[in-house]
Amino acid sequence: MDEKRKTKMEVTEWYLKISLIILVFATIVASPSFSVDPGNEEKAFFNVVDQMDEGSKVLIAVNYGPTARYEMDGSLHLILRELLSRNISVVLFTLTELGVETISLGMREGLSGQSLGKRRAVYGRNYVNLGFIGGGTLGAGIISKSISSARTKDVFENELETIPIMNGISSFNDFSAFIEISSMKIDGTPGAVILNTLSKEKKMPVIAVVTSDMVAEYIPFKDSGQIDILVAGSKRMAGLESAFSVEGISTSRYSIASILLIFVIFIIILSNTVFFAGKRSEFKQ
Repeated sequence: MDEKRKTKMEVTEWYLKISLIILVFATIVASPSFSVDPGNEEKAFFNVVDQMDEGSKVLIAVNYGPTARYEMDGSLHLILRELLSRNISVVLFTLTELGVETISLGMREGLSGQSLGKRRAVYGRNYVNLGFIGGGTLGAGIISKSISSARTKDVFENELETIPIMNGISSFNDFSAFIEISSMKIDGTPGAVILNTLSKEKKMPVIAVVTSDMVAEYIPFKDSGQIDILVAGSKRMAGLESAFSVEGISTSRYSIASILLIFVIFIIILSNTVFFAGKRSEFKQ
């Protein structure tokens, strides 16, 4: 390799490195934001919450673990804050052991240091964690028919009958809405579909918020009417924040991912330009 060509390659490599450093620095310091307009599903989600009366109760299944936290935590935090700020009580559980830690972290990170209007969320009165309901489809079937048959205590070993939020709650259909936040299926079927199908009758909206890789798995059940509202993928989660007029974790992370995608495209174009320019120079020589 001649000295001229070697120098050209070294200069090109430095341009790429400097471009990457500038992009990373700008992303961290400037915190750019690409707002996403809410779609029909996100607007429908907002309308469901907005039309709930104070004192309503919502059942939430958190079916994702550590690997999906980057994409899902923003939606979990948003949903918890929006419901509790409106004095709507929340009962959480999970159908996967991976979800036990997710719920604990979600409650701590999602509620700590955040204003809920004039109210302060109190465990046992405004929200409760039932923990892991084992057995897959069997466990989901049990909780859909009778909460007390699936669990008699919460995750902290408190008797459910002594917890104020559980007064008047015996089955799936005693809630005003059911929300599944998920990155997986349970025994090959979405958790929301299992509970909806096995419950005696459907009286409330069934909502699913799922990761990008689960979109294709949930769409058939949305089309068949077994899921009423489907918020699928990181872009639509950012749209959900827009529906609630919030710029949170999902919007920030979607913005960063968008910038990185633009940079990758830029690098591909630049690399090909340098490559073909080099080939052209060689041809002339």
